[in-house]
Amino acid sequence: MSSTPSRHVVPGSERSVMPGATMSGEVTPDERFEVTIRLRSKLSSRGLGEGGAHEDRLPAKRQYLSREEYAAGNGADPQDIAKMALSQ
Repeated sequence: MSSTPSRHVVPGSERSVMPGATMSGEVTPDERFEVTIRLRSKLSSRGLGEGGAHEDRLPAKRQYLSREEYAAGNGADPQDIAKMALSQ
């Protein structure tokens, strides 16, 4: 890992100080935090009620997707993933 911290600004994510805000203390330069990024999912060709798990059928008569099938139809769009990989 690099000893020099890097900063990646996501366009449109800059925030301004709220009116009336005051600083409550010093910022610790070595403090860690985590960020979760949620990407848009692909449009599924089949909804949950259209032959999917929530259709009005007995459970034994429903078609269930494997994890791979679900990810292929509902996972993040590869173009969105590529954009995030480029911004690192």
